[in-house]
Amino acid sequence: MPTFISVFQSNLEYLKAFTADSKGRPVVSTIGQESKGTDAPSLLPSPVPAEGERSEGVREFLDTCFILMPFGSWFDRYFKEIYVPATKEAGFEPLRADGLFSAGAVMEQVWAQIRKAKVLLADLTGKNANVFYELGLAHAARKPVVFVAGDIEDVPFDVRHLRVVVFDVREPGWSDKLRRDITTYLKNARSEPDKSIPQPYREFPLDEPESPSVEQTLPTKKARK
Repeated sequence: MPTFISVFQSNLEYLKAFTADSKGRPVVSTIGQESKGTDAPSLLPSPVPAEGERSEGVREFLDTCFILMPFGSWFDRYFKEIYVPATKEAGFEPLRADGLFSAGAVMEQVWAQIRKAKVLLADLTGKNANVFYELGLAHAARKPVVFVAGDIEDVPFDVRHLRVVVFDVREPGWSDKLRRDITTYLKNARSEPDKSIPQPYREFPLDEPESPSVEQTLPTKKARK
């Protein structure tokens, strides 16, 4: 028993789990403990990373859902309070373009994430040009996309037959309903991806060989002779 106590105390000291009381005697600190001069952890939630900081804790082992949407204003609150929890509830790891911090051209990173994603969520509210451009890339890559819009008129007529979640902020409890609908539609997109891919893209082969580069098509020096 003395050996166990000695080892246990050594581990606590290594983990800095001891604090001192008013008489200088060691006591085990607890979460939420309020004591002057101690660094006891707080029960407050972790702060949201500031703009430009990398958000840690991305669950790499999960399939990703790449979210296409405008940035700033209310869209950022929708992303954090509605889209992220709804996407995680569906079993995906949510990712947005402003969460990409690796070196390289932005569009190269966006294209890489579109190709990597298992499913995409596109907020078409306001007909943002960047969102529509990235949506075209997603369809060209044969990726299932779930649409979200505050007005059905923001959804192009040609794709209204696909999965579209339309919300109305005037409805009581609209945000809770929107979260539930997004979760359901994302799960359906996983189980039946073809119903979230428009024609003619769904008929393209999954592993179509890439077109040769310009350099590959030029004749070699031997051929020129």
